[in-house]
Amino acid sequence: MASNNLGRSVLAMLVVTVTAGVMGTGSGAATAWAAPGSAGDPVSPSAGTIKAGTSIGTVGDPLQGDTLYKGKIATTSTDAWYQLYKAAGSGTATIHFKDTTVAGSATCPDIAIHVDNADGTDGNVDSTSLGDNDAVTFSVTTAGQYYIELDSYNCGTGNAGATYSIEPEPSSEWTAAPVPSGGRGSRGRAVPGRS
Repeated sequence: MASNNLGRSVLAMLVVTVTAGVMGTGSGAATAWAAPGSAGDPVSPSAGTIKAGTSIGTVGDPLQGDTLYKGKIATTSTDAWYQLYKAAGSGTATIHFKDTTVAGSATCPDIAIHVDNADGTDGNVDSTSLGDNDAVTFSVTTAGQYYIELDSYNCGTGNAGATYSIEPEPSSEWTAAPVPSGGRGSRGRAVPGRS
């Protein structure tokens, strides 16, 4: 009887040890991983190169899915603007925001996040504020153009220094700008369907 109980204890320890090595947690959700270097490893997103615009009129190319974009809010009067296009006829997309500011390293570590509809001013889809090392994920189900505005939150004037990251997911849900139905493109070339 004693050897049977010992066998059960060893088996229980083995199960706990194996489970602890296979299951990881991130933001409170369990994620399963296989052994390091195997096909089951989570894939890290690509590093994004699109820089923030200083206003809605100066945004760069649309952010793409499965890409991690990083930036910094230099002053309390500086805004960081981006744009995205949610694909039509597809599922739910997400935008993960993180205030990556190291505690105590910035004069104003908090950021405000606004996700706006296509006109960028009159259709706030979602918004929140984050303190240093906080994160939030917004879900987007409706196809179309969206703008992201990040700025300092609850600060006086002067230097800010907050750093952040933006990660749209998955890659199939976030696309390049839609192709116009006709007319002339931005470089003066004819667009199919119009002369």
